Amino acid sequence: MIFNRSGFENYGMDDNLGSDSGGGIIKNLKNKIPMNTTTLKLEPAIALSEGQFFSLCQQNPELKFERSPQGELIIMPPTGGETGRKNATLIARFVIWNETYDLGVVFDSSTCFRLPIDLSEK
Repeated sequence: MIFNRSGFENYGMDDNLGSDSGGGIIKNLKNKIPMNTTTLKLEPAIALSEGQFFSLCQQNPELKFERSPQGELIIMPPTGGETGRKNATLIARFVIWNETYDLGVVFDSSTCFRLPIDLSEK
């Protein structure tokens, strides 16, 4: 997802999306209620390889897992109805904005990415 505040202003995003004044989305993101995540500190007791992490995700499709650069396993809760509605509105606005300015691609918040961080070389 593209989220560069100066990019919003430079590319014509309206104040409801790109400004802290008027209670826009940026203000709402700063004031969001924290999610109840579960963080497991695995290392040094368990060293989870990339393949093992992938298998864990495949065996538990109902759960959302993330790994931190410190090797922690983070279990993310599902979103509720209100959050889902707000996310749908936000993603729709990003897609429309991105189609206008053709800056790349937009993904939803549950898209899985492998970041270029090698956890085995900490």
